[in-house]
Amino acid sequence: KMSGEPDSCKCLLPNGLNVELRTRTGSDAFLRAGPFVFFTKNLEQCNQIRQRSRARLTGRLTTVEKNQLLATYFIAESLARFSSDDLFAEKVPREEIEFWLDHIMAELKELTKDARWRRRGVLEQHDAFILYQCIEMFRHHTPAMMAFSKGFFKVLSEFVAARKAP
Repeated sequence: KMSGEPDSCKCLLPNGLNVELRTRTGSDAFLRAGPFVFFTKNLEQCNQIRQRSRARLTGRLTTVEKNQLLATYFIAESLARFSSDDLFAEKVPREEIEFWLDHIMAELKELTKDARWRRRGVLEQHDAFILYQCIEMFRHHTPAMMAFSKGFFKVLSEFVAARKAP
């Protein structure tokens, strides 16, 4: 459960502790709270949201869906940014990181086709947070090395190249 101000990310942990994820103490408490399955659990929901929206005639996300995506991406960015490097490496399994990276790469491939991105270089906030997460995740060794081995930077360069010059 998450609540808070725009620069705040309060989370109620299963043990009943209410923590601020935008702090080292809070992010570390989140990582220590139990087995880390945040990415597989929440990004699978994000995948389902995206699939539902693509199946609609408009292909658009609802406001509620955009907020759900943004919340998940904001938590991921907060954990990567504020948690201790050693604890992140210890508590976040490679499988979780790979699931996260696969999700990010798939989303970037979809955004590469987005007409608004291609014409004007504009992303909605929930889509921009896909990139914000990368900045923080790649501060950590395992996600950065995995990004190279899985071809993330090729996907990123295709995304950037799809943007038409003004």
